[in-house]
Amino acid sequence: MNRSEIHNFSSLRTADTRADHDFFKQLSDKTVINIDRLGAQGTDGVSLSTLKSYMGINYQVLTKVIKTLHSKKLVALRRRSGVESADSTTSDDIILKLTAEGSTYVRNVLYAMQITE
Repeated sequence: MNRSEIHNFSSLRTADTRADHDFFKQLSDKTVINIDRLGAQGTDGVSLSTLKSYMGINYQVLTKVIKTLHSKKLVALRRRSGVESADSTTSDDIILKLTAEGSTYVRNVLYAMQITE
């Protein structure tokens, strides 16, 4: 393999990594907006299963995004009241709600979307 081929592979890896990052950033933004939209219909928050159905993505990707949002303190997670143990918890029992930081983040994302359009 010569130097230009190595450089091309390196450039492809860099572009692929950047595309993955951009994809998950956009998906995170859409997720937090949808949590806000669906959660506004009721004061209790939105269940994980409702969000999954609304967004049309699989649980593996959704949980990766939710973990990121939770670690950034944009989303709060809790178990629906009345669920006794973690063993009996389903995706209907996991409730997502925006934090104050999450609400501010949604406003900033929506504002940025208006500017770029």
